[in-house]
Amino acid sequence: KTKEEIEKMITHLGLKDGKYDAIYIRRGDKLASEGTFKETAQYIDVLLKKSPECDTVFLQTDDYQCFLDLEKYIQDNQLKIRAVTTCNQNVRGSVTHGYYKDILKNVLSENKRNSEYIKNIMPIMNETKAVENMDSDEIYNHTIELLTGLDICRRSNACVTDYQSNVGRFIKLAHENGDRVFDVSNPDNDIDYLNHECPAYHF
Repeated sequence: KTKEEIEKMITHLGLKDGKYDAIYIRRGDKLASEGTFKETAQYIDVLLKKSPECDTVFLQTDDYQCFLDLEKYIQDNQLKIRAVTTCNQNVRGSVTHGYYKDILKNVLSENKRNSEYIKNIMPIMNETKAVENMDSDEIYNHTIELLTGLDICRRSNACVTDYQSNVGRFIKLAHENGDRVFDVSNPDNDIDYLNHECPAYHF
């Protein structure tokens, strides 16, 4: 059933294996303590260097603002690129556990790293239901959207992600050609596969 849902979405988006590129951006509570905010433009800049013939970009994200930023980048630079996403337009960052909302508020009040981004998402984040508080249907839909996005990223020609994210590193490992997956911060460096420490704090 999951595979059927994924294939249905791929057909709906008009994507063909290896004929599109992808970007994965994780925001929301990831920026409470582990991640570092990066502009959407940084991802597309790397992608265009690694895949200059790009004409279709799939964006997997938990913040629809990334998609709006991507579309603006394409328009401002007069690029002939089609952008698609599965992200709901009302989503501005996902939350796994409710206590992350308090951490986000502390980051904001103490003006720590990522506070500018957090200031912009807090009004919506306050209303965002944490995954742990979702009912079974909501969890199912949330999971299907994520698995669909990961499978689409995995089958892309090239993908730019962020190795601070567990999911970003998973895409590197699961991609049909791992050499075509790039870290937005260090696009010419590979993952250190011998690093057994918590990677989010060390990349």
